[in-house]
Amino acid sequence: MRNALVAVAVVALLSGCGGKSQPPVPSVNIATTTVPKQTHAQLVAAAAVARQVAKAAAKARAQGYTVRAGDPAGYKLLNTKLSHRGCSEFGNHGCWRVEIVTFKRCSFFEMDINEMRRGAVVETYVDNQSDVMPNTPLHGEFDATEDNVTLADPVFTCN
Repeated sequence: MRNALVAVAVVALLSGCGGKSQPPVPSVNIATTTVPKQTHAQLVAAAAVARQVAKAAAKARAQGYTVRAGDPAGYKLLNTKLSHRGCSEFGNHGCWRVEIVTFKRCSFFEMDINEMRRGAVVETYVDNQSDVMPNTPLHGEFDATEDNVTLADPVFTCN
């Protein structure tokens, strides 16, 4: 009987009954996310698209376009200073002209570009077009809002 009481007391102490109480152990809920596996055909198609984009980017770079890593398009400023030359219509301060090529087909393409003065945005220009084919030059022209401004790097969206 005495051994049974000692055994009960040991079990009670180990389970947290009596004596010093142990702080509760926080429960950890780890949600696992599984990435859906791609089929071999999907991986092959994605690799082919990546090769096509890399080839188009290399071609654009060789033709003098500015190509940034991860961008779906390259661009070339046709005038780096404000000018009235080449503008399709007269602007009080001149115009910016830019040429763009995409590296893949874009059902919707948009370019956002900021006109800057001393690091502050003066004007934001947005130009978009639908069903753009790769390596087909697009021309954009923006009337300048002020003198002594520069253009920031454009941001492209290709869906």
